[in-house]
Amino acid sequence: MYTTVSSDDIDVSRLREDLMDHFGTATGFFPAATADLTEVQSASVQKLVDIAEDNGFDMRKYLK
Repeated sequence: MYTTVSSDDIDVSRLREDLMDHFGTATGFFPAATADLTEVQSASVQKLVDIAEDNGFDMRKYLK
């Protein structure tokens, strides 16, 4: 399920950092994850949420 959010709703910096950690770790085992890491670095707030949900992140952790 995709949730529509704004930067007023979630801690964008924390979410982006956690996603970068998630994909950064994966690049050591799966080099193709570099593309995901690059996408996270420049993604909009909504795209970050979509990526996080696709990867099983609990968005409640990032609510302000």
